[in-house]
Formats: sequence, structure tokens, C-alpha cells
Amino acid sequence: MKPRISLRQQGLVVFTALLAPLLLQTRPTGAGAQVTVLACALAVPVLWILLLPAGRGLAPDGPVLCRGAFAAALAVSVACQLYQAQRFYSDTTETELSLFWYTAVVAAAVLYGVHAGLGGITRTANVFLWACGGGAVLLLLSVLGQLRVSSLQVVASPQTQLWQALPARLLLVPEFLLPAWLAPTPRQGQRVTAAVLAGWAVVAAALAVLGEAVLGAGYADQSHPVYTVARLGGVSVFRRLDAVHVAIWMLLALLRLMLSTWALLRLLQGLLPTARSRWLLIPGGAALAVLLGTCTAQQMEWVCGGLLALALAAALLPKRRKKP
Repeated sequence: MKPRISLRQQGLVVFTALLAPLLLQTRPTGAGAQVTVLACALAVPVLWILLLPAGRGLAPDGPVLCRGAFAAALAVSVACQLYQAQRFYSDTTETELSLFWYTAVVAAAVLYGVHAGLGGITRTANVFLWACGGGAVLLLLSVLGQLRVSSLQVVASPQTQLWQALPARLLLVPEFLLPAWLAPTPRQGQRVTAAVLAGWAVVAAALAVLGEAVLGAGYADQSHPVYTVARLGGVSVFRRLDAVHVAIWMLLALLRLMLSTWALLRLLQGLLPTARSRWLLIPGGAALAVLLGTCTAQQMEWVCGGLLALALAAALLPKRRKKP
């Protein structure tokens, strides 16, 4: 039985978790603010239409292939999140993250998420969202003197660069399917998904405009655009506030990891209800280990995207009729 969490709370926890990949970008964006805003406006209806069948497919009586592909995508996503958080911390702090302490912190977060359940994760998300809001205000105040409207670039034919604006890794994240899976009915899941997508697009567009207003034409070539902006800001005698922002963003990354792990375990409980069926976890874990050892992070993200596409395609399969 799914936890009784209100639709608003479900949407907020998923939205808060999805802030992490926006803030922890580790690759060049490749596009300016104008193109990014247009791409965000285009991405919301497209993604919403693509995710429409998810509510029916991820229901307990939906196709097993859909739920299985979604669980596999979450498993690969967890591995990608571990790599992304570790790389972001090492790149921004210029210090190698201790494997022991990183493992200890991640394990503690995952155990808390599994033990506390969605209710505990939701309460944690509320706190993190307030912290993120405060960090956003602090970031804006710190770079207020460096904002230049004249720094915003105008492209003559922005439609030719739309494909660059939103990297595929920001679109192909399994958490976009969580509202459809958590909601009691497909219609309610569609409403929550639309709200999450709209909020995510607004944040992505706002970050692009802020980054270009501060960095100018160089924004599109930054490997850590949001962090670069944070590093340039200062308030009064405090000239380096980036450590505060990194701490908040790493908490959001841990929140996303908790949510993904909890959802993965709940899915596996439904897919593998018996002790005999749980033996299937051995070849599944072995396949994930091979994937981790042989694929790059980008390749793993595309594998995750392929599994999501398989889940959405399987959601269109007709339901089996119960035998009388």
C-alpha cells in the first residue's frame, strides 16, 4: 500500500529532488539563455505528453515490463547520481572526496530514507526546500551588482539551437515518472506531473537567465555554470559564499538519492513479492555491476533513458484481463 501523502506534498518532494541535477550540472550547457528559455517552454508539453501513459502503466495491475523497466532505470539512475555528486564535490572544492566518508554519508542517507519512508523524506524535503530558497535569495543578493541586462545574448535563429539547450541527461531522469506512480489515480498523477514539470522548467530558465546576465557570452561554455555564478558573488565582508551553496546543493543530491532508493525498493517489493522471486536480484545486480565497470557516466545516462523509453512503451500495452 502506498503511503498516504497529499498530492501537493508528493509534487513538492519530487520537485525538490529534481533541483539537484539542475544545480549540479557538470557539463557545458552549449546554449544561451534565450534558447534555454524557449527550450524549457517547449519541453514541458512534450514531456507531459510522453509521460501520460505512465500512470496507467505503473499501476499495480499495469504491465510488469513497464514497472520492471522503471525499476531498472531507477537503479541505473542511483549509480549515476553517486557519480555526479562525487564529481561535483571534487571539482568545486578542488579536493578529492574521501571514499570512506562519502560512502558513510550516502549509506546513512539511504538508510534514513528507507527507514523513514516517504513521510520522512517529505518532511526532509520541506526543510531542504526552505534552505534552497534561502540560498537562492542569498545568491541573487550576492551577484546583484554584477547583473547586466546587456549581457543577455540575442540569437537570430534560436530554433536551430533548441536541441542544445536542455541536455538529454536533464530530461531523461526517472523521477519525472514518480508523481504518476505515487498518485492514487492516473488523472491526479497527470496534474502533479504537469505542476512538477512547469516548476522545473521555470527554475531551469531562471538559472540560465541569471547565469548569462552575470557571465555574458561565456555562460554557455561553463562546465559548472551555477557554481561559477555562486563563486563570483559576495555580501558585505563575505566574499566567498560558494561553500554555503555547495553544502545546500549536496543536501538536495542526497534527497534525490533517498527518494530514488526508496522508490526502487518499493517497486521491487511489488515485482518480487516472494523469497524465490528475489533470487532475480542476483543477475540484476551483476548486470548493474558490469554496467558500472564498463560504461562511462554519459553512456549510463543513455542506458537510463533507454530504459525509461521502454517503460513508457510498455505502458501502452493492454492490461491482462483477470480470469473469472
